[in-house]
Amino acid sequence: MRIGFIGTGEIAGYMVRGLAGRGHQIRVSARNAQKAAALAKEVAGVEVAENAEIVARSDVVFLCLMAGVARDVLPTLPFRADQAVVSVMTDMPLAALHELCAPAVDIACTIPLSAIATGGRCCRFIRNRPRWRRFLVKPTPWCRWHPRQRLTRISEARRCLRH
Repeated sequence: MRIGFIGTGEIAGYMVRGLAGRGHQIRVSARNAQKAAALAKEVAGVEVAENAEIVARSDVVFLCLMAGVARDVLPTLPFRADQAVVSVMTDMPLAALHELCAPAVDIACTIPLSAIATGGRCCRFIRNRPRWRRFLVKPTPWCRWHPRQRLTRISEARRCLRH
């Protein structure tokens, strides 16, 4: 699968490390050139590219930006209807993502834990889509799926932490 990351902060780094070596083509944005270069050097097979190229050449795009930056950056990118978009932005509502990432419609929000860097799990929040779930998120006893409930991100996070 072709996976792209817009934003190269700490969370993106954890996710890239966790997905590396699983047969995916991974591209990270050059938004923070130093972090992107260091990540590409550390993780074999990771390429650094501009945001537009990442979106154009990815099946799944992870959004790892601050909400203020995302509102400026995302509308300029060539999202497609056949892409999956996964946001790790805690301060960006799902409805806003649908507007900013149109025509993409397969959009989900999640908060990855640092353990994802070593093959750990994410907490799933909104949208149970097998297309991206199969390579990233696995249900665990402490983070159950709630496919029929529309829970807020905060209440879902609390539920995950309690289990």
